[in-house]
Amino acid sequence: MMSSKVSKNIFAFAFGLVCVAALVGITEGICFYLNQRDHKIDFYRQLSPAPTSRSEIDRKFEITAGTLKLPIVSPNPTSWSFRPNRKKVFQFDRELYEWGDRGFFQPVVGPVRATVNDLASGRQIYDVTYTMDEHHRRITYIPKEEPPFSALFLGGSFVFGEGLEDADTLPYQFGLIDPDFRTYNLAFRGYGPNSVLLRLQREDLRSTISPKGGVSFYFFINDHINRALGSLDGYSWRRRFPYYEVEPSGQYQLRGSFSETFPFRDWLFLLLEQSEFFRFFQI
Repeated sequence: MMSSKVSKNIFAFAFGLVCVAALVGITEGICFYLNQRDHKIDFYRQLSPAPTSRSEIDRKFEITAGTLKLPIVSPNPTSWSFRPNRKKVFQFDRELYEWGDRGFFQPVVGPVRATVNDLASGRQIYDVTYTMDEHHRRITYIPKEEPPFSALFLGGSFVFGEGLEDADTLPYQFGLIDPDFRTYNLAFRGYGPNSVLLRLQREDLRSTISPKGGVSFYFFINDHINRALGSLDGYSWRRRFPYYEVEPSGQYQLRGSFSETFPFRDWLFLLLEQSEFFRFFQI
């Protein structure tokens, strides 16, 4: 009797495993089909860069800095839809990233040509050159006479000027329009608050920024939260980002990169990232 019960339990367990495996297989197959057709649930923010580069603009608003009123292009936070996912190919004529220890990274020194093409249509989206100075910062406008204040721009690719020539970036245009500020572009593609903090801790701003007084701007988008947490979506890239832990005193303590700090989670996230289901829903 006991042997019969055990056999039934084993059979039920095996049958359950088969059903779960079949359900997972069917789900993965459907998502694979949809991914191959370049469709997915895409919670996206439509970005409109500078009018000199592209024609479509979602929304504008103004920020005031001293006497300057500068129109800034804003992401549209309500553009959620089911649409074709345009796969893009990024190409650089040389390495753009310079990686250090414990999750530190910054752009290389000198010019880097960047091109992006849309695989679906074959259309070239942009072909630009990023130029970084000797301090690994995207170059900005340098006035003939030293202004009374400095303006530091911090953030990710929007501020860095993804897809824009040097003179079209926000920090460059800010300095060009307002003569009271010498601008510095400390942003970079992929930066979130964790990467910005680490760069500020590593860089001796007092010896490389002049004038000493001024203002700083941090430009935030929702994805910066994911970068600071090392979330699953895009993890194979974010795994090298710095991880900070908040101590009871309120201080932020650098623990290293996400992959160094959480080796098991690193393995699990890399595995889950291969799932067509997770890829489809961009989890």
